[in-house]
This record gives sequence, C-alpha cells and structure tokens, in this order.
Amino acid sequence: MRNKLLLALAAVLTIGISAKAQTVIFHETFNNLTPENATGNALTGGNTDESGYTVGGGGSGMLCSEAGTMNLTGGRFKTRTMDLSGSSIELQITYKCIPAEGQDAKRFQIDIDKEGTSGLGGILQETQDAPSPTEFTTKTFEITGGTASSYLHFRTESGHTIVIDEIKVVNNSTVALDPLITSFTVAGVAATVDNDAGTITAELPAGSDVTALEPEVQVNAANYTYSPTGVQDFTNPVTYTVYNDDASMQKEYIATVTVSVVQNGDATLKYLAANGVYAQLASGQTDYQLMLNSATTSVSLLAVANNELAQVQVNDPADVNSTGSVVVTAQNGDVQTYNLTFTKLNAPEKVWNFSDGAAWAANTTLQDLTIGGDITFDANQKTIDTYTFTRRLKFNGTGSTSNRFISFEVTGNTTVVIYGMSASNGTARTLILADADGNPIGTFVDSQTNGDAGSASGKIDRGIIEYSGEGGTLYMYSQSSGFNIYAIELIAGNLTSLPNSEIDKKVHSVEFYDITGRRASSATSGLLIEKTTFTDGTSACRKILNTHK
Repeated sequence: MRNKLLLALAAVLTIGISAKAQTVIFHETFNNLTPENATGNALTGGNTDESGYTVGGGGSGMLCSEAGTMNLTGGRFKTRTMDLSGSSIELQITYKCIPAEGQDAKRFQIDIDKEGTSGLGGILQETQDAPSPTEFTTKTFEITGGTASSYLHFRTESGHTIVIDEIKVVNNSTVALDPLITSFTVAGVAATVDNDAGTITAELPAGSDVTALEPEVQVNAANYTYSPTGVQDFTNPVTYTVYNDDASMQKEYIATVTVSVVQNGDATLKYLAANGVYAQLASGQTDYQLMLNSATTSVSLLAVANNELAQVQVNDPADVNSTGSVVVTAQNGDVQTYNLTFTKLNAPEKVWNFSDGAAWAANTTLQDLTIGGDITFDANQKTIDTYTFTRRLKFNGTGSTSNRFISFEVTGNTTVVIYGMSASNGTARTLILADADGNPIGTFVDSQTNGDAGSASGKIDRGIIEYSGEGGTLYMYSQSSGFNIYAIELIAGNLTSLPNSEIDKKVHSVEFYDITGRRASSATSGLLIEKTTFTDGTSACRKILNTHK
C-alpha cells in the first residue's frame, strides 16, 4: 500500500457520551502483489488479502505493473458478499487512471449489488466532466441501500487502466463508550492503569509523603467525570469512580500509591558468641579469636545481625581446633563474613563453683575463699561454655574491701576468670577486682548489650582480668548495685596471647560525684555520676542510682 493523502478518516472520534468506533468490514491492500507473481488474473492468484472475488470481462488484464498495486484494464470484478446494511458504511479507495491513448481518463465505475456493463455508477461514475485522477488519490464514499449480503462491483472500459492501491470498507457506527480512566499521574509518576482489573498502582521514590497528593486524571470522553477530585491521602488505597455524562454508566478503580523502600545495606553483627562467650565486637573488624575454657571440645556459635532484615548463616567449626565463620547478607545483597578462630584457656589451678554443693554462706571462709558482708546465695540456672550452673553468689549492692566482698590469695601473676552478670536485666553493672589497699586492678562490666541474644532475659557473661604483681590478697566487689557470680577460676600467669576482645581495660581510678558536682563516696545513696579513669588515659562517665540493695 502506497503513501497517500486520506481525504476524510477518523478512527475514533469522541462525541459526548458516544464515539465513532470504526469496524473494518473489507480490506484489500494488494501488498503481496508483484509484477512477477501477478500473472493472468491477480485476484485469483492467492496473493491478495481478501478472497471470494468474481472476475468478469477482461480478467486477464488484472496484472501488476507497480508492486503493491493491481491494474484493472478493460474489465470488471466484484467482491465477496458482506454486511453493508448499516447506516454508516463507508468505502475508501486509493487509485489512479492510466487512460487509453488519445482518450480522457473518465471510465471508472463503482456500484453496489450490480453486475454487467450497463447501469453502473451508483457509487462512482466518472465522466468527461469528472475524469479519473492520473495520480494516486484516496476517495471516500458513503454506501447506502446495502443489505446483510451485499457486494461491490468495480469496472473500467476497454483500453483504460485503473491502478488500485487499496480498497477498504468500514462501518463507522456510533456507540456508547464505557467510562474509563486512560491516564493517572501522581507526584510526577505515571501510574499503571489496569482497566480490566480496575486497579491503579504507582510507586513513588523513597521518602515521599503520600498524605496530600493531587493526581492528574484523564478519562476517555470529554464530558465524562470522575470522583473524588483534588488532594487525596494515599496512606490507604483510594477508590476512584468514572461516570458518563448522565451517570448511567460508571466504573470503579482502586488506586494504590506506595513508597519505594531503600534496601538496607547493613551486614554487620550485633552479637557474636561461642558457647555463650561473647566477642567484644569492634567496628570494621571481622576476624576474631575467642577464648574458651580448658575443658571445651566442641563449639556452637550464636550470631545476631544489627539489622533484622539481614540474613545470617552460621558455620560452626568441626571442633575447637578448627575455624568457624558467620556470613551476613544485608537486605540489599551486600555480604560480610566474620572469621573465627578459637583457643583454650589454660587449666585453672583453682575453681570456685557456687553450684558444687558446698555450704557457701556470708561471713565465712570456704575453700580458701573469704565471703564478707551482706552476700547471699540462691538457686539459679545458667549455662555458658562447658558450665551448667544451678546456684549463684549475690552481691546485693555496692561493695568495698571491707563490706560485700569476696577475697582470695594469689602467689603472683594470675588470670582471674569470672562467670557472672548484672543483677538487673537491661542495666549495666561493674564488678571490681582490687588489691588489699583498694586499688582497682581491673573490671568485669556486664553491659547487658547482649539483650537480643538473651542477656536481657538473664544471659550470663564472662569476664577476664589479669593481675600482675607479687603474691597477696585480691578483693572482688560490685562497684554499684547488685552483681551475681556463678564461678571464679584462677589461672596461673598472664595470658600474653589473649585476644584483645577478651581483655578488659585496666582501671586506674573510680570517682563519684553527686548531681551538684561535689565529690561523693561509693556508699552515697541516690543518683550519682560515676567517672572511671583507665590506665590508657581514657575515661568514661555514667549515671547510677545507688540503692545499696
């Protein structure tokens, strides 16, 4: 089909509540005809779009001189029968005339339901006064008087050639349009409109506010309306209804506007433990060496991610001499791997396990351990590493070297291992190890930061404090408020190879101030400011409520 000028054609024209909807009844483009395949009779050669043609007269002249067209030379043909009974039937034909030598181009005729060579021209009758065009032209004709089984008849006289490019018959009946939303744009984002499902969906960029948005809505007819209009809160889906002009037809849509969620990229761990012994995690560090007690033979890892949307894969080691790993995959796919190696503490030369059935009591010395002041014992079950405890020692408040303490003798450099925890879930407590003069040697701080892994529900922890010096008496007591101890181990010597994550900072001094800023003693009741200064020059302050319980 050649390019051409359409004189009058509109596929869909909206008019009020109705539209001119074009239905194609017959369409012949001759696109498959070539000079080579159109021999004898092009209409019956199998290369046309339509079929059922009837050829009369000079049918042998129906050839092809230009690809995509058909020559009608001194002959005639009629189409298959078709329904031409409507009131808006239209014929569109694109053609030109090659007149016989010495004659005017005036011999093309078209009619409906007519045969033969005379009495034709009810649709088109070209005469000397209205000759056929000699350049390709598209003409449109209204067809009336047709029936449900009508046909069209095309004819030209001998010697004249009509080159036909396209024949198209359409029904332009007026039909009512169902009311539809054709376009929905909100906050500059074009929504997806599903007319079949009656849904409208749009996703806005992360951080967008959906509580007050005014969408741009287009419907499929000029005087169709919709509701609601104006600014809407899209926190929840909004129902839109489209009406035709008299509201006799309507359609509902559910409009859902969501906000894109930025995928979280946090692939770090919040807690990491082996057999209940927690590593002191440091930002940017992924390799850890964890110390387990001397009787450990197997290792079970526990890991909790900082972000709850991250996935954690725990790879337990085959035994204590093997390596383990934890792979954290963030929501956005970022991956971080924590690598763990394990060493065992030396066998202790002394162990005080308050679950061993001994008659532990306040103000006594038992198994070379002196218990002084307001200290009690009760039943309580906890598990860590190879230990399963059933009883505990309770420091019931702030202690010192003279009250609420335990003491023991050491012969020289000693590593003190303490299994214990704060007496208050969710509240950090500090245990102090001091020499006979009350000078702090180190601390065991149960910060209760292992809450998601169980600490807030009573998860036991382990502290390791190294003493370097001559033999003497060491004292252990709570810096403020309650602290519970389940067992103490003494290991001869210092652990020079101990991982940094296991060694607590050494305390240089601890001072207390009241809320006015004046110095106070550790025995002062009420709200205090506790300042701890470490041997490395750093310090830390915190508020404590000293209840002396």
